[in-house]
Order: sequence, then structure tokens, then C-alpha cells
Amino acid sequence: MLPGTGLISNLNEAIQEAEKIGYPIILKSTAGGGGIGMRLCHSSQELRNAYEAVLHLAETNFKNDGLYLEKYIHPARHIEVQIFGNSNGEIVAIGERDCSIQRRNQKVVEETPAPHLPADVRENMFASAIRLAKAAAYRNAGTVEFLYDQQSQNYYFWKLIRGFKLNMA
Repeated sequence: MLPGTGLISNLNEAIQEAEKIGYPIILKSTAGGGGIGMRLCHSSQELRNAYEAVLHLAETNFKNDGLYLEKYIHPARHIEVQIFGNSNGEIVAIGERDCSIQRRNQKVVEETPAPHLPADVRENMFASAIRLAKAAAYRNAGTVEFLYDQQSQNYYFWKLIRGFKLNMA
């Protein structure tokens, strides 16, 4: 999991949690989308300056003032692993794609196979996606999304997107 927090209740808590995570961090609205309600902060002063603005955006645009923090990885690659799970509990990873080329936090290009992804990292991502799907008793087509830090070669689970339902009769 990407280092982050649950819901933040106030600015002081946000600053304390950011110190634990380590800067840079992203302050995010739980209801945001497309980059709305997100601010990159490299210091506690930047977090202080951004907190009220993000809170206001969340309340105004989404009628939801939930905020949380995530570690910011730069440069990060957005790698998605496609999976299938059947009614017998069998899970397979069928490939990956790099969705790192984005505009305003929206994917513009999806490239498969992910270029310059080390083979061992690819294999480990597949194994992680399969473990996650098995733990969730996943029975569907879907995508497990990871953020990949090229410098450290660490990757972090980001989210599971449910795909279309398969009729496995």
C-alpha cells in the first residue's frame, strides 16, 4: 500500500501525519476526481497553505469535506495489471499496461506491455495482483492498479477496478 492516512479531521492532524509519512505528500479530497481537490505539498508550510483551499473545493464541488494524505512518488509510473477470476477461485494475470502518460490526472495513452519494466518487477506485480484477488475471492475481470517508483523499484497497490462480469457456466 502507498503510505497514507485515513480521513484527516483537522490541519494539525494533517501536519503530524505528513511528518510520519515524509514529504512530499498529496493532500486529497475523498470525493475528488480528475485532479480536483488535490494539492502537492513539499513542506508543512505548503500543507498549511493548501489545507483550507482543498477543504473548500471538496465542500463546494462534492458536498463532502473528507480529506486524506498520500505519499507522493515522483516520477511515478501508473501500471495496471489485468486479472480474471472464475467461480472455482482460479485467478490469472493476463498482462499489464503503462498508463503513465496523463493530462490533468486522466490517462491519455495506455501502452502494453509496459516499456522498460524489469521482468522481476512485472512478475512480482502479477503475483501481488493474484494474491490480492484471491484474498478478496474475486470472481470477475478487473484491473489492479499500482504506482511504481522507478528509482527504488518499489511498487504500491493503488486500487482494484471491477470489470465486466463473466458468465463462467
